[in-house]
Amino acid sequence: MGKARVIGAIGLGAVVFLGAFIAFNWDNIQRLNTVNTLFDEDKIVHNFSHMDEAFLHQDLAASPAPFIFPEDPQPLPERVSINGQERNLEKLLVDLDTTALVILKDGKIIYESYSKGTTQNDLRISWSVAKSFMSGLYGNAVQSGAIKSLDDKVEDYVPALKGSAYEGASIRNVLNMASGITFNEDYLDPKSDINDMGRILGLGGSMDDYAAGLTAQDVPAGTRWQYVSIDTHVAAMVLRAATGKTLHELFNETYSAHLGFDRPPIYMTDGENVAFALGGLNLTTRDYAKFGQMFLQGGEFGGKQVIPSEWVKASTTHSAPNINDRGTGYGYQWWVPMPQEGPNKGDFTAVGIYGQYVYVNPARGIVIAKNAADREFTVPQEGYGHSMNVNVDMFRSLAEHFAGKGNTESFGSLGMQPMNFEEFAASKIPAGCGCDFHKDGKWLYSSIHDEVGFFKQGGRYTKLPSIKDSGEFWYGTLSYGNDTVKITYNGDEDTAVKTGIETTEFEGAIIIKSNGASETLGGKISCGC
Repeated sequence: MGKARVIGAIGLGAVVFLGAFIAFNWDNIQRLNTVNTLFDEDKIVHNFSHMDEAFLHQDLAASPAPFIFPEDPQPLPERVSINGQERNLEKLLVDLDTTALVILKDGKIIYESYSKGTTQNDLRISWSVAKSFMSGLYGNAVQSGAIKSLDDKVEDYVPALKGSAYEGASIRNVLNMASGITFNEDYLDPKSDINDMGRILGLGGSMDDYAAGLTAQDVPAGTRWQYVSIDTHVAAMVLRAATGKTLHELFNETYSAHLGFDRPPIYMTDGENVAFALGGLNLTTRDYAKFGQMFLQGGEFGGKQVIPSEWVKASTTHSAPNINDRGTGYGYQWWVPMPQEGPNKGDFTAVGIYGQYVYVNPARGIVIAKNAADREFTVPQEGYGHSMNVNVDMFRSLAEHFAGKGNTESFGSLGMQPMNFEEFAASKIPAGCGCDFHKDGKWLYSSIHDEVGFFKQGGRYTKLPSIKDSGEFWYGTLSYGNDTVKITYNGDEDTAVKTGIETTEFEGAIIIKSNGASETLGGKISCGC
């Protein structure tokens, strides 16, 4: 055979081989191309509502019946406070490339909007909001004993992690984002670890193998908070091993069965149909709000205790080794805005890149679900180093607005001015209006007529009696200094059990009696509508 014919045969063989390779791997090539253009300006909004077109995925179970929120439409305020400055809200939402916004107050939809061609029925990508969903699945596993202790080592449940950077890390460490492994989470660096992981997902590789193959450790586990998304996948590996179930199954029996989703959600997966736990959920914005409402209600939804209330409290309380670089605390896969004081005490939020949020403010009865396609989410703005701070300020400002609390001046037309506790006890509060109790410049108690009030002292909130005129009474625990008092109210009798301390309910405030002395936790009171 001549030289030219040999070269031609080799060339033809190479073309045939290349054609076969491309045909066999066409889906992978398409997915990789989509990954590489996923965030392009002209594609990002569409892609975020159609992730099933680009990635391997698992259709999750439909709920038995959709839960329909009651509605009480209210307009948005014209302005909100961002880093101490007033901002036009409409412009801010545009600047943040908002695509959907659902606001709940006391379990009712009070505002809902969709932008940039999106609709109420779009399944919007969660990104890291999925981390908080994964965390919620831990509640029943811990309560049932499937997870014996959060201080157990991850390799005790997943032997494949022995010899990896995760060996020696506890479950608590990975839930807290304190594994100590070396991991570059820079989304804008094409060579970063997070983007390497994304390519593995896009090409149908194994996320479990990827996690087990990480070997570099930066600091000892449990000594420093650092946002490391693969920590979430390791936490999910432990959960799967402990329960003997896939994340799909756990999601279906926990969330789909009880939250009344409008549409069956989707979980993005790797090539082994393992859920992309750290960022792969796709739900409607209303359904994200249902998840937030369940957490606001202490894990209860539709009369069913879906997640243990103890887990809700533990997972949404700051417990990481340090406050992070955004000035924010972190619990078990939930962000905890700082400072935790005043009417915002106890608020928390799930956060996903490009502007995805589920914000919960229990004290004010507010849940905000927001989706976006914000390609500048890491850019410093409004005096902050990250857009997350801007969003949290916006949510807190909206919560304040919709909670119905105004300042003293706005209440002046109703004849109410700052007053002492004794004066308040004799006053009448118009329906829908509320009062804040202040002492030594610190917010102590807030009550809205015909609604429950919350009392803050010693670092925690407690449901306590609303103003006596409403006829509603509640119970809970009160932290006062180093003492904890259990308070119950039963008919006409108010009792407390704590050596040396008595509590009595008096016109909606709490009086502490200790060693014969009385102290009224009311001080100055400001009222508003």
